[in-house]
Order: sequence, then C-alpha cells, then structure tokens
Amino acid sequence: MRAAGQAASDRESKQAALFGGAGEAGGVRLPDEPAWPEADRLRREFEAVGFYLSTHPLDAYAGSFERLGAVPHAKLAALLAQGGSRRVKLVGTSIGRRERTSQKGSRYAFVQFSDMSGFYEAVMFSEALSASRDLLDAGVPLLLDCEARFEDETVRIAVQGVRRLDDAVAETPKVLHIYLNGPGGLSGLKGVMQRDLKGRGRVAVVVPLAADREVEIALPGRFGLAPPTRAALKSLPGVLDVREV
Repeated sequence: MRAAGQAASDRESKQAALFGGAGEAGGVRLPDEPAWPEADRLRREFEAVGFYLSTHPLDAYAGSFERLGAVPHAKLAALLAQGGSRRVKLVGTSIGRRERTSQKGSRYAFVQFSDMSGFYEAVMFSEALSASRDLLDAGVPLLLDCEARFEDETVRIAVQGVRRLDDAVAETPKVLHIYLNGPGGLSGLKGVMQRDLKGRGRVAVVVPLAADREVEIALPGRFGLAPPTRAALKSLPGVLDVREV
C-alpha cells in the first residue's frame, strides 16, 4: 500500500526520476511463505465470509462415506419418507450452537452443522453434549450417530454420539499407492508415515525404473490414511500422486 501511494503521489507532482522520465514504483516483494494447510485455509474462509468459499472440509472424505455408512443431510428426508424414526450416520463440521437448561437442570444444545449439501441443525441432550463438547469446539470433521424422524413435515435430528471423522476413516481397510518421480522421493515419506501408525490401511510406494518399468514397495505396518495424511504426502517433494486403489 505504501509503494502504491508513493507512486500516485509522484505522478501527481510530476516528479522526474534522477535520470529523466517518470518515476515508477518499485516492485512490491511479498514474503515467500508456505501455503496454509487446507484445514486452516478453510477455517479462515468460513470465519471471514460465513461459508466455505473454495471447497468444503468434507469433500476430501467423500470416498469414505459409503464404507462408513454415512449419508449427506440432503438425502435424509428421502430415507425417512416411509415415516417413523431411524438411526443414521451423518457427517458435518460444527459451526455453532445454542445451549439451554431444561426444567430438570440438565444442559442441552441446538447445534448447527455444515456438510457438502448445506447447513442443518440437531439437538444434543446432556449426556451426548458433555461427552462431545471438546470435539464440537475443535471445528474438525465429525461423524455423528443420530436418531432422525419426521415431525410436523420437518426432519428432526438428535445426536447421540460424536467422534472424529479421521478416527473413523482410520478404522476402515484401504490400500494407498504413492507414486514417486524417482528413488529420491523416498526420503520425505518416513516422517509423515510415522505420525500415522494407527489404522487399518496399507501403503505401497511406486518408484519408476529405467525402460518404462516401475517397482512397487509395500511399507510394513498399518496406517490411518485420513485426508490430512494424504495432503501431507502430496505436498512432499518427489511425490507425483497419491491414489487409493
């Protein structure tokens, strides 16, 4: 801003540069900072404008929903079309809540969630609320165990259990292939994988050889392989692609 203001002032006063000609503003140098992690970037987007602008935090988990038995909130009405109530699993990020005290003195809350299809609200009674308060405040993707029903032509949702979506994803079996541009790309993998040792996923590293050949190396152990780990792998030098097979 200071450089732009000085340039405008120079133009208005018709000041000449030392060797003639109109003075030009020097180039503005921006600091060479690493990109924010995706979760931080999306959180800041929501804080700034009240919704997720570029993508939704749950988009990276879409491939896991079927294995987890989770459904988008937008499909809930169709599931309840036959009437009655049913247990369902929903996903969402907590974006706010209104807490109340019942006549018996117990706390409950109306919690607002966001998923890829929009916003929805669910009630959480005392036991579920007290057990899940820290997770709600953390703003992380969540897997919600719910009781849902139609009432007065409106879908009513009561959350009975909450867990981190990353933890649920880690418990589902999967195989991940990491494609490198050469053997040198192996050096950065160890640090990422050592932070992700809890889970049921298997990992194979695919390294190209000469004459259009490649070798597949199976890593020992089992891993969680939730989207934050995959994002960290994709950001490593020498990693061409990370793909679930």
